[in-house]
Amino acid sequence: MKEHAQERQELLSAPRSLLPAYATKGAVNVIIEIARGGRVKYKYDERHGVLVFHKILPQGLVFPFNFGSIPETLAPDGDPLDVVVLLNEELALGSVVRVRLVSVIEAEQETEGKTTRNDRLIGTVYEPSSGESPSAPSKDLLDRIESFFVTYNAMQKRKFTPLAQEGPDRARDLLEQGIERRRERHAPTKACRE
Repeated sequence: MKEHAQERQELLSAPRSLLPAYATKGAVNVIIEIARGGRVKYKYDERHGVLVFHKILPQGLVFPFNFGSIPETLAPDGDPLDVVVLLNEELALGSVVRVRLVSVIEAEQETEGKTTRNDRLIGTVYEPSSGESPSAPSKDLLDRIESFFVTYNAMQKRKFTPLAQEGPDRARDLLEQGIERRRERHAPTKACRE
C-alpha cells in the first residue's frame, strides 16, 4: 500500500507540459532555449513552465542557429529531444515555434566516461501557407552543424561523436520513440490505476 502511495505521489509530481509534442499534423512544437547568435543557454522546466538559466557558452562561442527542445518527449540522455531550427533570423528566447522535421544527426556524447545517445533533430519553421515541402539541408550544412557540436562539447570536456546523418523519416521515428519514452516514464503502474 505504501508503495502505491509513493507511486501516486511520483505521478502527481511528474512534470506536465502545457504544450504537446505535436503542434499540428506534420509539425512539432519547439521551445527555443538559445537563439541564433546567443551565448546564454537555458533549459525548459516543464514543472513550472519557465526557462531556467543553464550555462554561458565558452568565450568566443555562439550558437550559429536557433536551438530548442520538443515538450512531452524524452531523449536517452534524460532531457527533452533537442532540435536545431534552421532559419536565418534569430528567434525569441522562450518562444514556441512550429517546426517540420527534415533531418537528424544521430550521435553519442561521452561525459566523464559515460556514453549516451544525444541526437540532434533538424527542422525548419512550419509555414502552412507556403504550400511547399521543406527541402532537406545540404550535406555541407549538416557537416557544419556536426562540427559545431563536436567543438562545443570539446570545450566543455565532453566528446560528441556523430554516427549518421539521416532524413525526415528517421527524425520522425526518433520523435515517436521520445514521446513513448516520456509516456512510459510518467505512466502510472497498473496497480496505481486500480
